[in-house]
Amino acid sequence: MPSSHRSRKRQSPRRQRDLQLPSGTAVPRVTLRHLARLTPDKIRNRGNQCSVRPFEMNVDINDVGAFKLVRANVLHDTVVHVTTIMLYHETGRLPDDPKALKKLLRVPKGSQLWNVPVWVSCDCEHFLYTCEVALHRYNASDIIYSNGAYPTETNPRMVPQLCKHLWGLAPIAIKLARSPSGKPHHRRPPHPPHRGRLPRELEEALRGHDFVPTSDEVGEGLDRVRDFL
Repeated sequence: MPSSHRSRKRQSPRRQRDLQLPSGTAVPRVTLRHLARLTPDKIRNRGNQCSVRPFEMNVDINDVGAFKLVRANVLHDTVVHVTTIMLYHETGRLPDDPKALKKLLRVPKGSQLWNVPVWVSCDCEHFLYTCEVALHRYNASDIIYSNGAYPTETNPRMVPQLCKHLWGLAPIAIKLARSPSGKPHHRRPPHPPHRGRLPRELEEALRGHDFVPTSDEVGEGLDRVRDFL
């Protein structure tokens, strides 16, 4: 298989409602807080200029657990991309009792959702060439748009990270998790809690890298996320 990332071709388009749903049963091994930390400066800066319009929000249960799904059209410059975030607030074996299952559909407070397993996807080229395969390694995305080849040129260390569209959607997705009406909140988005430690393999992979943002930098970026009509 050619090593060049340009050899990975986008798969044929599908209907929008059929896109971007996990096909596996493995629990994602990273959280939205981890991915925010690992996203490079230049991507965060571009994400700060994105405008976000959510069009699908629901809570459901699959083989991995109970999740909150937020899907949005994200605009940067003149191009709109479809972006998806799934926040697993409950994972593991699901109970047989219908009452217990109903409790799983109760989404916890927004600030807690920065620390739950997350699955993400976007149909932009940066996600295709840089993010998708690296995220798939941590069960945080599926191979939807690429052919699964390693991003040897764009992300040789396979660091899981967000594209600018996912960065723009992240704080709004957290807010919408507690919005019964499904309408965007215009108040200040919640900031990720204290960084804590990353999984050991991520700490080792990132040793010597200087692009990991501080919690203050993440907060500044989230403050500038805007919604558009």
